[in-house]
Amino acid sequence: MCAMSDASPPPTRAVLFDMTGTLHPQSELEAAARAALGVLVRHYGVEDPAALAQAVRAGMHAAMTARMSEPFYLIADLMAAGYSDGAAATGLTVDRGVVESAVAAFIDVLTSTVTLYPGVIDVLEVLRRNGLATGIVSVNDEAPLQAMVERTGLRPHLDLVLSSEAARSCKPHPAIFELALERLGTTAAETVFVGDMPLMDIAGAKAIGMRAVLTTEDVGFLAQAGGDIADLPPEQQPDRVIASIRELPVILGLA
Repeated sequence: MCAMSDASPPPTRAVLFDMTGTLHPQSELEAAARAALGVLVRHYGVEDPAALAQAVRAGMHAAMTARMSEPFYLIADLMAAGYSDGAAATGLTVDRGVVESAVAAFIDVLTSTVTLYPGVIDVLEVLRRNGLATGIVSVNDEAPLQAMVERTGLRPHLDLVLSSEAARSCKPHPAIFELALERLGTTAAETVFVGDMPLMDIAGAKAIGMRAVLTTEDVGFLAQAGGDIADLPPEQQPDRVIASIRELPVILGLA
């Protein structure tokens, strides 16, 4: 059933998806980030919000870099570290309660405004009509992920929704992928993973034997990696690249 390569892999029985950047735009994080920054600005009376925003971005990047080698972490904790480090870098006294309020504001805005890319529901319906199981494997914490799934109407179209918090494992480490396969009852060779992050999604899925599709509908993380797929290291090279999730049925031989 899968037309992704000239080889003859086992028939595809399941397709797993990343959430943010794959099923909905990364750009939706920007409004959530502004809301969180606003909490800090109002509490501290910050006169230069742009400088604080830059410091927070640096703090978030450092927090993510520090945790990427860890098999498990909570996104809420990562964000709290980023806001704390950003506040401290601009000379502010870190207030844990304010930091927690900033994280909560981010989550509230994101989960109440998230919208899917056009065609996502249609693609999921095509996959399921052809007998394929579908699921989400996301680094998002459990409550925010479930809230986004509910808001976007994805629930009826999925066989699995798995957060890193529920799995106690974060991509690209194998445990979260292996748990998803176990719950779906499929093997890695029978499963395709679709994501937008070469390191977390593509390398993680390929490391356990899944075929991996990179979607470039949201180019943010690809641009951070250098902007050229050909320059990615071998372990991050996708089996196929699509410009839109709507192309997926075609490369799977379903349309």
